Amino acid sequence: MTVLDGVLERNRDDPRLWPAGNVYLPLDECTRLFAERLQALGHSLESEGLAPPYRMKVRSFDPLVNGIGLEVIGATVEEEQRMRRLRDRIADTMGFRAPNHDTYCFHISVAYLLRHLSQQERRELERVTAQHLPALELHFDLDAVKYCAFEDMHLFSRVFYLGGSSGKSTDPV
Repeated sequence: MTVLDGVLERNRDDPRLWPAGNVYLPLDECTRLFAERLQALGHSLESEGLAPPYRMKVRSFDPLVNGIGLEVIGATVEEEQRMRRLRDRIADTMGFRAPNHDTYCFHISVAYLLRHLSQQERRELERVTAQHLPALELHFDLDAVKYCAFEDMHLFSRVFYLGGSSGKSTDPV
């Protein structure tokens, strides 16, 4: 599940999509800077009531423009608020909030499309996915948030776990 989008090289020219004051920082340096800040945050998650597990539930299929996803929310109103606080803490620690920060929907990407669908194909996909929603395990727990780096949507390389069951980061940067 994506908790927070970070920065992408292709967005560097848009000041809303890159951390203030770091526009000229190479992407790998920005990744390193975020990692340093987030590792420190990982140690305080438990004391802030933001440590895993995160109890989630599937709300619906998410009609992504470029794929199929599941929209997920906290299993309770309180858990959704806790996830939003976690998201805020991560963003504040990184020093970066995208314009969609407050309206962002938690989601799990299931598949990416190789081509755009016509309206008719989109309606058919939505019909088929809606049929399968009742068969899904609707409640699930997530463990520690992973801080990842990636160049494209093919591979997300874990840099480290943010907190964890013991509240400690398990991988060095």
